[in-house]
Amino acid sequence: MLFRKKNKEKNKQSDYQELKDIILNNDNQASMDEAINNWQVDTDNIDSFIDELSEKYSELCMDHVPLAIESLYKSNEKIKTMIFCMLFEFTCVDLPYVTNLENIPLFEAKLEYIYHTLVEVFSSCYNGIGDCVGLIILNCDPEMSFAQPEEKQRIISSVQERLELLYKYVSENGCDEDEIISALSVTLDMATRLNNDNILVSLRNLSKLQLDLESELFLVKAMALNDIPVSLESIDRLVEFDASRLIRILGSIERMELLNECHITQEKIAYAEMRNWLCHPSECGNTLDALELVDTLIHDEYRYYIFKFTSTAPKLKERGFMIGVAGGYDMDRISDNETGHTFSDFETIGDNYKEQALNIIQMISDYWKRAAEQAR
Repeated sequence: MLFRKKNKEKNKQSDYQELKDIILNNDNQASMDEAINNWQVDTDNIDSFIDELSEKYSELCMDHVPLAIESLYKSNEKIKTMIFCMLFEFTCVDLPYVTNLENIPLFEAKLEYIYHTLVEVFSSCYNGIGDCVGLIILNCDPEMSFAQPEEKQRIISSVQERLELLYKYVSENGCDEDEIISALSVTLDMATRLNNDNILVSLRNLSKLQLDLESELFLVKAMALNDIPVSLESIDRLVEFDASRLIRILGSIERMELLNECHITQEKIAYAEMRNWLCHPSECGNTLDALELVDTLIHDEYRYYIFKFTSTAPKLKERGFMIGVAGGYDMDRISDNETGHTFSDFETIGDNYKEQALNIIQMISDYWKRAAEQAR
């Protein structure tokens, strides 16, 4: 029996080899999650695992590594969280992509544990992977209060370098590429609360360029919070672009007075809310075509906006104009606060559109009531 036991131990794969096989043999997130969850790491030999991983990580199947990184990121086992940190730091500059880690919630203790890794990757990857990590930091720690002084300084240096590189690129090539727009938006949002003189100079320089409106939204946020003057023309452009997000952003930094002289209306906010809802990938996505206000409706002392829209999606195109409802909004003030009834059931709009709108409002009200009862 002793002979057999020793033989079995001798033939056992190393933890690194097990991880390598897991990564190679799982090409979708569900199977990777299951494999990582079932993986039993030998904590007694963790030092040899770290050594082997650091020496041989380039042997891993890089097309599958992002799936393993997400699975390890979601794990609440301390040993697997540690492996996530090492694997992400070792491979970040070689990864072909990264999954949407920013959408996975983190509790504070875990955030503190992995913060160094987030800063390391953000400082190493000036691409979509770095943007993803920037979003994780923004979502979990927008004021960067968990960052140690040296980590905060690395973030400041990386943001400053990014802003300089982006300024140079936009000056020469314009700002109409999705990757540049994403990088600018994330970097400007990261810059908002860093309170650094060099970054403020970069913000002023960027304000002189013609940016896309998505990037300009975050530039205005950063400028407003740092008391850099924002032009009324810029605010008006952003009202037309996305009034609901603009009012939400300015509210989050307590600079609502910037809206006092602009041409914002509740109708424009409702239009933006309806468009943003319809453009979600689970709804019309990028197939949304025309969107027009039809009428307003007062119900239970709230104002609702009735829209009609079309879609180029084959299954929706044949329905012609469909009805959507945004709201409800307070009657006595302009606000982005609504009662949660922005919705469409993709029904063709008819002459009885107010009755159709009331049916949508009632259906959503019933849904929220059931949800509240189930939560008790």
